[in-house]
Amino acid sequence: MALANREKPRRTLAGLFWELMDSMKFAVALLIIMTTVSVIGVLLPQYPPDGFAGSLEMLYLDKFGRVLGGLFIFLGLDRLFTVWWYYLLLALLCFNILVCSFNRLGGILRLVRRVHFLKEEKSYRDQANHRAARLDLDPQAAAARASVLLRKDGYRVFESAGEAAGVRLLYGRRGRFSPLGPFFTHIAMVLVILGAAISYLLSFEHFQWMAPGDTVRVPDMSYLATPAYQFELVRGRLRKAFGLPSAPSSLLELDSRVRDSDWRELDPALAAGALFSVQLDRFEAQFTPQGKPLAYLSTVTVLEGEGADRKPLFSHIIKVNDPLIQRGVYFYQSSYAPGGEGADWVELTFESTDSAAASHETHSLRLKPGGEALPLGESGDSVRVARFVGTFQMNAQGQVAASGGEDRNPAAEVQVIRDGQELMRVWVFKNFPNFSHRPGLPWAVVLKDYGKGYLTGLTIRTHRSQNVIWLGFLLMALGVTLSFYVNHREFWVLVRPEGDSGAHVSVAGLSYKWKQPFGAEFDRLAGTILSAPGDRAGAADKPAGTSPEGKG
Repeated sequence: MALANREKPRRTLAGLFWELMDSMKFAVALLIIMTTVSVIGVLLPQYPPDGFAGSLEMLYLDKFGRVLGGLFIFLGLDRLFTVWWYYLLLALLCFNILVCSFNRLGGILRLVRRVHFLKEEKSYRDQANHRAARLDLDPQAAAARASVLLRKDGYRVFESAGEAAGVRLLYGRRGRFSPLGPFFTHIAMVLVILGAAISYLLSFEHFQWMAPGDTVRVPDMSYLATPAYQFELVRGRLRKAFGLPSAPSSLLELDSRVRDSDWRELDPALAAGALFSVQLDRFEAQFTPQGKPLAYLSTVTVLEGEGADRKPLFSHIIKVNDPLIQRGVYFYQSSYAPGGEGADWVELTFESTDSAAASHETHSLRLKPGGEALPLGESGDSVRVARFVGTFQMNAQGQVAASGGEDRNPAAEVQVIRDGQELMRVWVFKNFPNFSHRPGLPWAVVLKDYGKGYLTGLTIRTHRSQNVIWLGFLLMALGVTLSFYVNHREFWVLVRPEGDSGAHVSVAGLSYKWKQPFGAEFDRLAGTILSAPGDRAGAADKPAGTSPEGKG
């Protein structure tokens, strides 16, 4: 009665949480939730589509309505793979897998390491695969013969003396590391997930256009791994996730400048410093006869030092799937485009605007920017292209400025000269052919075409977690191999004296998987052990030599 009246121990919150983390059912539930959420993230847009001028929030509201679209935005489904609760689910899944795996590791290791002898004949009969027979052999000779046959079949054999006089026990095992397969696979999953998380937090990616002759300074990005940066990054993301204002951080501002800047114009006084420099010597774009891209080749030189002390280290040709790797920084060939601020030639069309002339003069010329002036037919005027820019834009001071990268607004500054004096100077645009046709100008100018070299587009990355991910994949391959291609089998033999010169031999076997194929293997091996020496037929073929407690 006293025992019945005892109060059950109170379950603490920490105890309940640990029980939950040690539950395989909870792991399966987390996997189902993660799979469902990831599928939703694949189906719902995570970036504004090409050609959509608004924000992603506007797209959700326009596509799903204010109620459903607003709910998606509130839950963070528009940025699913970066929202805080997605990483919380990943953390819970990893912790659950680790707890379940390591709590069961002790039993697995005991199974892998155990040397277990069956000492009673009843234990042999209790096995699904068992057989017994009498042999006209000395017990020592019968045990030695069984040991040789087991070793020949790939078993590691252990021998021991029985409790009774003359009794010999054998234990053989094969494929004993197979039970470790699921453990390695689960740990591999955690490593891959952790590697991906580390890659997201610590790795770096930057896209850079370069023209032949350009040099970029590669900044030192070791700040990514500092605790201070990680703290600021996590704090900023949490505040953004909960809609709280975030104070500016010098480390995040530095990171933003490094990521968003054109590295050809990177401030030399940047706090990150420089690891090394890369100079583009040559870029070659190869095409098929049909005009389709065939290959992109960027020949670069890696430079060390600054200013007058800069010296070349080595050259490398960057190809698709063959990046430049220097001090943990990878340069991938990812794109190309006509670009650069210069042009080899510019093709212009000039049409006279003199309405009094009997016929309008029209001339087409191909000129080199910055080169000499060429005559405009027999008009007496001459023309030159003073300047060409691939992307025309005006700065805050009203001056013409050009930006590197792909040509978005090609323009040429055209100068017409008459009798040694400048008659007109005008900017003409390829995308806006009528922009320069202003009243009062003697010539209407159209920019028809231009020719120039190509820019190379390089993706610059650091892979701070690739070793963790590779280790995860290697462990996963090992785990899958042990789980699906290795079978843990055990074989027992008991030899006891019977009569004056005979031995009674009992054999049993156990397979932890592939039980039906193992049954055939056991019949073959047991038949060989229980047959008389020199007899090709197994004990199964000699019912007279088999004891009544034969195979069950």
